[in-house]
Amino acid sequence: MNGDSGLPPGGRDREADADAVAAWADAAGRLSELLWQPGRLIVAAIRHHSPICARAVAAVIRDRRPGHVLVEGPAEFTPLIPWLLHPETRTPVAIFVLKPAEEPGGGHRVGAAGAGYFPLYDGSPELVALRRGAEIGASLAFIDRGFCSRSEEAGTGVGSLMEESRWRRGRFARALVERVGARNVDEVWDRLFESADGGDPRRLFAEVAAYGLALRRDSPDALLEGDGTRARERTMAAAIRGALDQGGEVLAVMGAFHAEAVAAAALGAEPVAAAPGQPGRPFLIRFSFDRLDALNGYAAGMPAPAWLQAQWESGPARDQPPDREAVATAFLGELAAWARDHVVQSPVATPDLVAALTQARGLAQLRGHGAIQRADLLDAIGSTWIKGCLADEGRMLFAELQRRMAGDRLGEIPAGAGQPPLVAEIRNHAQGLGFDLATTTARQIALEIHRKPRDRERSRFLHALAWLDAGFAGLRAGPDYLNNRNLDRVVEQWRYAWTPDVEGRLVEAARWGGNVGEACLAKLKTAAAALEQRGVEGGSAEAVRLLTILCLVGLPASLRPMVPLVARRIEEDGDIVALVRAAAGLTLLWRGQRGVAGADRGELETLIAAAYHRACWLLPGGAGTTGDGARALAAVLAELQELVSGPWARLSGLTGGLLADAADAVWQGAGSGALLRGAALGLLAGGGRIDEPTLARHLVGWLKGAAAADQVLLVQGLAMVRRELLWTSPDVVAGLDGWMRGLDEAGFLAQLPELRLAFLPLAAAEVGLLAEALARRIGGQVGAGCGMVGPNAEDIVLGARLAAVLAASRAADGLDDWGAA
Repeated sequence: MNGDSGLPPGGRDREADADAVAAWADAAGRLSELLWQPGRLIVAAIRHHSPICARAVAAVIRDRRPGHVLVEGPAEFTPLIPWLLHPETRTPVAIFVLKPAEEPGGGHRVGAAGAGYFPLYDGSPELVALRRGAEIGASLAFIDRGFCSRSEEAGTGVGSLMEESRWRRGRFARALVERVGARNVDEVWDRLFESADGGDPRRLFAEVAAYGLALRRDSPDALLEGDGTRARERTMAAAIRGALDQGGEVLAVMGAFHAEAVAAAALGAEPVAAAPGQPGRPFLIRFSFDRLDALNGYAAGMPAPAWLQAQWESGPARDQPPDREAVATAFLGELAAWARDHVVQSPVATPDLVAALTQARGLAQLRGHGAIQRADLLDAIGSTWIKGCLADEGRMLFAELQRRMAGDRLGEIPAGAGQPPLVAEIRNHAQGLGFDLATTTARQIALEIHRKPRDRERSRFLHALAWLDAGFAGLRAGPDYLNNRNLDRVVEQWRYAWTPDVEGRLVEAARWGGNVGEACLAKLKTAAAALEQRGVEGGSAEAVRLLTILCLVGLPASLRPMVPLVARRIEEDGDIVALVRAAAGLTLLWRGQRGVAGADRGELETLIAAAYHRACWLLPGGAGTTGDGARALAAVLAELQELVSGPWARLSGLTGGLLADAADAVWQGAGSGALLRGAALGLLAGGGRIDEPTLARHLVGWLKGAAAADQVLLVQGLAMVRRELLWTSPDVVAGLDGWMRGLDEAGFLAQLPELRLAFLPLAAAEVGLLAEALARRIGGQVGAGCGMVGPNAEDIVLGARLAAVLAASRAADGLDDWGAA
């Protein structure tokens, strides 16, 4: 660092919030005395994941050989220290901790009431402290408050336990960015700290602690008490005091935000009341560099962890400064090789590589850096390699450099490291099925589930992990039995990636069981029990969904208890929409025997018939439904029509008679809405209850006597259920044509917006068929005489009237401003 205050020379002539910056410089001298008390206590104030802080910690342990090395982190992590130090552990790794959730009947289980990550890589000061402390035989421990108490104060969810949002906000952070002339706080940190080659650890810890103290002044005392910060600091201070009482020098490694408060409490004369709180349940899991990258959103991350790892590896053996120029040269060389293959417009040649390295050296010297930093490298590439469009070539190059600096390395942990059996079992199962788990890069896989037994096994495994919410894979294309889509496809397309988040989610899912089948079944049983306890409305569709999941994950032996549940939900459900969806889901299982582990077809047919019969019985009672509810019900009627006309209708003994009776009741009902009347008319024709001439007479009679709004609704309902009649039935075409001809100009303009909605469900080809049917009726030909012609007087008048109708509609909807331009 440069100068007594730690500010670079270029920052002294800036006046941005001088008070905040001055407070930092003044605090460093005082903190040096507080944090550095040889023979008693040394507090290493750090920034999480900082290599310069890690080297200073290593130097202190090497030179002072403390008897105790204490690290910020929940105390329940201490039993995992031997696994962190195990020779087979390869970073990045993380301690993943869960908050036990209360069971309904008392007791606890591992659940998702709260969870947190504590990530580490080779250059993390905390891990370096533990490794070097173990080498000298020091007592090692984590000393922070229990995770469960922390999660209660900070809120539930999954997040980092090294949260550093305060580093990025507040007047001090803003002042330093402006004073140093940097782009962001990470660049400020690089210039003030990471650029140094080490030097005096005592001075480094004091200045980093002063940095944290200046940031802390932007946090009110009430906030620090309310979010648990004070309780955490009291707990850490009590642990340090306990170690001091045992004798021997104590090294405490903690975030700079806490250093001064913890040291003062630990060394003060006042008693320290610890608040250890409730511990969580920790597990050691693999982590990845891309998850550790601050640029990818990690709350406590420093940018470019692979870049930091490369610097750490360039000289950690003797705690020497990194060979930053060698690291920069290696990254430039790799990026240049990539650019030769991917940037066709301006491939990077050897002179470009030399120019970028020369430029990076010059920028580092100009900025007062000890060696090339990340910002120097980025700026050098932008000024020497980008010869074309910055938006194209530059975006590609910088995105690739960021990806390489972030890295995609996935850590490793030793077997038996305390993970729940489910995590290891699923990982081994995935590898046995041929899934690539070596990196976090997403991969594609195509599964022929109808032809290849191994692909069916893979599909069931992926569906099982989807049910467990593992985040491992997503179905991109192919048959989707849960959502009734693409069932004509025979190949499933999946995208998968094994990430630290997957392992964390599987740790949560371990509460369900020790292997994938056991866990899926336990979760399904819990969902089924919850379904039994809740209200009956809509329960039939949810019960069939659970049955479908059982089939998709390949647990046919477990289907038997689900069948009675589905039957009960169908029998009790009063929601006709849910009932028809349940029937549709059951028919999908009936059809998909080869693609899923299916239930007994006879049982399925019985359930389909039960859902069909109950839906038909309920149908007349919903005839008065209006608005969106009527449209949903009309769509359901179309599904019922398909149900009684499909191949399963014969096998299940379904006939159209029951549906026709229900449709007739809707058509005849005095309270039935126009939309549902039209749908019922289509069902009567589809079920053979009335012939097409009779349907046309009913249609024309209604159109003549109904209100204008109801006329279009009737046509909409018919189109939703039997739209093919609009062009295949001469009687229907004649009736519609006669109705349209009977409208005067004002009536036609009034109906036009709704008419467009009536024919909106028709595909383009179907619109063409309707146009041909109308053209034949009037003796014309579709497409005849097509060409660009200018408007005549009648067209202009018609356009003016249409504009008036649209303006009135806008005004009625409060959209006058849309026409202002």
